[in-house]
Parts: sequence; C-alpha cells; structure tokens
Amino acid sequence: MNLFKLSEARGANNVIWTAAPFTHNFAPFLDERPGCPAEERFKAFAGVERPSDYYLSWARKHGASKAELERYGYVADLPGGVFAFVSADGIRWKRVSDRPVIPVPDGKAFDSQNVAFWSEAENQYVAYVRTWRNPHTGGDGIRNGLRTISRLTSPDFKNWSEPVAMEPNLPGEHLYTSQTHAYCRAPHIYIATPTRFMPDRGSSTDILFMATRAGSASYSRLFKSAFIRPGLSSKRWGNRSNYAVRNVVPTSKNEMSIYHAKSGVRHVLRTDGFVSVHAGLESGELLTRPLIFEGDELILNVSTSAAGSVQVEVQDANGQPLPGLTLKDCTPIIGDNIEQKVRWRKDSNLDVQAGRPVRLRFVMRECDIYSFRFKPY
Repeated sequence: MNLFKLSEARGANNVIWTAAPFTHNFAPFLDERPGCPAEERFKAFAGVERPSDYYLSWARKHGASKAELERYGYVADLPGGVFAFVSADGIRWKRVSDRPVIPVPDGKAFDSQNVAFWSEAENQYVAYVRTWRNPHTGGDGIRNGLRTISRLTSPDFKNWSEPVAMEPNLPGEHLYTSQTHAYCRAPHIYIATPTRFMPDRGSSTDILFMATRAGSASYSRLFKSAFIRPGLSSKRWGNRSNYAVRNVVPTSKNEMSIYHAKSGVRHVLRTDGFVSVHAGLESGELLTRPLIFEGDELILNVSTSAAGSVQVEVQDANGQPLPGLTLKDCTPIIGDNIEQKVRWRKDSNLDVQAGRPVRLRFVMRECDIYSFRFKPY
C-alpha cells in the first residue's frame, strides 16, 4: 500500500498533509505568547529544501492521482524552505502562506525537525533549524560537511532573522534533531536533546544533552558523551533509531520524563536531574562565581546518603564569609528533597544581601546537588 492509499485508509478528515515535504519533520508547539489569537493557539514548522516539483514527480511516479495531490496540498512551483502552520486545536492545521517563512540558505538545510517556541525570557519567537557546517555537496555531504544547528528569531512567527550558526559539533559529529526548548522550571535556560549520527559506524545514533541560554548564539557542551545510549536492544543500533521526543516533560513533582520517539520508551529523571555536583566519601567543596539574587530563601535540590551532608556559606564578592551566614552557622542538610530550604542561625537575614554580589560556598560529603535558587519567603 503506497503512502497515498494508506492516507486514504485513515479516513476523510485528514489533519495535516500526510506526505513529504510536510510530514517527516512536522514540528508543532503550544504558543504561550500573551494575547495569542485562539485560532493560532498551536503553531508548527515543516518543510525541507527541495521545491514541490521534486515531490510532485515522486508522487506521480508512485501512482498518486491529481485529486490526491491536491488533497494533500501539493501545488506546482512551491519553493523549498520552512513553512509556518497554525491551528486552533492542534488537530486541524492550515498553512499560513504558499511561501516559506524561512527560505533555503546557501547549501542544503531543514531536512530534520526544525523547532520553534515563544520565549518568555526573550519576548520573541526563537527557532533552531538544521543547517550544514561547511559546504554540503549532495552525495558527498557526509565527507564535506556536518549536519548542525542554527538559531533564528521572530517577533511574529512570520518574519525571521537570518540564521546564526551555533556550531555545537565536535569533530566528525552530525547532529540531527536538536529538540531545543525552554526548561519548564527555568525558562531562561534552553535544553536540547539532539541525535548524534555516526555515518562511519554503520549510521548508528545516540542522544546527547546540551544547553543554551536565552539570547545565546552557542550551546554549552560541558558534557560531551552520550546522554542516552542505544542500549541492549539491537533495534536501537541502526540508522534513525534514536530520537528524543521534543520537550523534557514534568510527569510528577519529583520526576521528569524524556520519551524515545521510535520505541516509546520513557526515560525518567528526577526533577532538575540532568547533571549534579557530586561529592563522594571524601569531603568536597564548590565555590560559585559572584552572583546577584532576589529573595530571602536559598532552596536546594539535593540528595545525600545516610552518612552524607551539605552546608552552605554565603560570602561577599571577595570571598569573605558574611556574619551569620558562615559555614558554622548553617544547619547541616541531610536527606533527599527537590526543594530543601537552607537554614542558618535564627537571627541570620539572607534578604539583606539581595541585590549585592555574593558567592556561595558548598561543603559536601556523599551528596549530589542538582540545582539551587533563591526565592521570596
């Protein structure tokens, strides 16, 4: 059964075009922009670099009728590029225009999931799209270039800036989907779970972890090894076998989930549990760079062993302990908690330091700290 006949079998009320160039990389999201019209509550990107005539030829070759082509939105002379879609319910979609909102840059692009979202931190739409690092020359692209990621911005989802190459690739790495999105607990931090493609190793893939901040034109690659390995199943060792579904999803107060696109497997992390500062049996310390905060409580996402603990000292920008907020004033934290308040002696006032540069000194033993933040009492 060819693609078009399979689409017919699904019923008359098709919700999006069910064949290339809009199917394999259709990337929807819920638009959280204040004042977004109800009929555009959901938005999406889709499209690749090839013009419609390429797909029209392919579809006719595989037996598609003129009526089927018209039904699925195929028209002659439709240029290549990323197209914008809108929907009121996330089910029934319409293409915004017959012109791409992001045209094809020099070389090939877009043959991947190109993701966008409304950034609360930047007050604009941001997009992360597939581009190529170094020239891509058709069949020689694997040798002459690397699949990579570029960033664009828009005030209205229609007019987009020029792509800025973020170039997170290590030597020889091809990065497929980026799945970049704002982290739900810290919207100024964007999380990415791209697929790494190794063409010289049987086209095997795995999933990485990267991060970037609002407005940044680069990714942080502090952790360069695989975040999710293919694992024991032989089905996850082939090409296109390891893709993370977009967004890390909070699935309870204490956990968040990453869904594996092909297998449906759910990978579970503790809340904020991407990475941690870890101390083993021997005591260790962490000293932050100077930072300015608002609020009067320091909250840790922390886990200790039965024998472990953590204490926190607040210092001035020069590293001098602040009265009442020294290490000896801090009540040792023992236990496992997503939101653990740090306590000093009763008459210590953290709020008087708000707005001033301070440094935090953590002294830890058999302990993991996943995050810390200041908040109002």
